[in-house]
Amino acid sequence: MQRPTAVEYPEYYHRYANIVPDGSLMNAFQTCHQNTQLALRGIKNEIADFAYAEGKWTIKQIIQHLIDSERVFAYRALRIGRGDSTPLAGFDENKYAEAIDVHNLSLDELLGEFHMIRLTTMQLFSRFTPQQCLQMGTANGGEISVRALAFIIVGHEIHHLNIIKERYLSEFQNEL
Repeated sequence: MQRPTAVEYPEYYHRYANIVPDGSLMNAFQTCHQNTQLALRGIKNEIADFAYAEGKWTIKQIIQHLIDSERVFAYRALRIGRGDSTPLAGFDENKYAEAIDVHNLSLDELLGEFHMIRLTTMQLFSRFTPQQCLQMGTANGGEISVRALAFIIVGHEIHHLNIIKERYLSEFQNEL
């Protein structure tokens, strides 16, 4: 699957789609996800419940956000890829984060769920034909292609893993 052009997604998603490495998208799905799993497996819950500033999400909340977002983006891809032209609503990630208490979940539970979601996402995208990957639909008021959604999913995870490494794990470097 080739990288989408800038007309295949709203400008807001540019930062995600463009940080996906060149090469096989399926490899990018796997490599990015393995990097997240390796970086976070075994981190103590005290660290996973840490927010670097008032009003910022914890590592657990970020992983839940990645799970929720991947589900939403994959659902959009499914609908658009199957030829459904119904405009799809947006979602408020902050309201989603407020609606679930991840404090009582372990980071390993969240990472396990995230891994299962990634496997199904990869299966979904592996079955789209080249023509389906180019199909355009409307989501959150903007035009978007199936392949753009794939790149956005991977880039979104890369973006958040970079934030976790820079703003969370660096704070606890001596405790890891």
